Amino acid sequence: MKFFTLFLIFTFGVANSQDWQKYIQESNALLKQRDFDSALEKAKLAYDDITRVYGDSSQFHINIFGLMGRIYFYSGNYDNAIESYEAEKSLILRFRGNEDLNYARAINNLSVVFSSIGRNSEVEPLLKESIEIKRKVMGENDTSYAKSLNNLGQYYFTRGEYPEAEKLLLKALEIKKCD
Repeated sequence: MKFFTLFLIFTFGVANSQDWQKYIQESNALLKQRDFDSALEKAKLAYDDITRVYGDSSQFHINIFGLMGRIYFYSGNYDNAIESYEAEKSLILRFRGNEDLNYARAINNLSVVFSSIGRNSEVEPLLKESIEIKRKVMGENDTSYAKSLNNLGQYYFTRGEYPEAEKLLLKALEIKKCD
């Protein structure tokens, strides 16, 4: 009986997993078309499927929270974007730790939202943390690291901190030239 139950859970879980993957693909396509309401509807269907199959807190929720964060951000719903990105960040910490590239991406996304709504005191620490993770994981010659340096350099530039901005932007450009 135990084997049969496990067989059913595994079989139906795998079958249902295809549904949420399809919804995520459809949501991403709708997001590219800037159809935010439809994209969010598909993302919520994916969330419901993931929750039904894997419970309410799984690694599979990481992607859906990131997707929902992007939808909310691009539609101007910053509070929900922050909530989604925070949920994504928490799950990444729980399942993968704070030296994961997905964690660096999640905190970078949070910094973009915070910058957009003027919560500047929260931007710089997140960008610096993202840079440090990418430096440790990818090395200082990686284009992803360069992109993060560029993000912090642009942030400093918008704040009028030109010497620091110039230093980071030139370093990012040097890395990209070598790629």
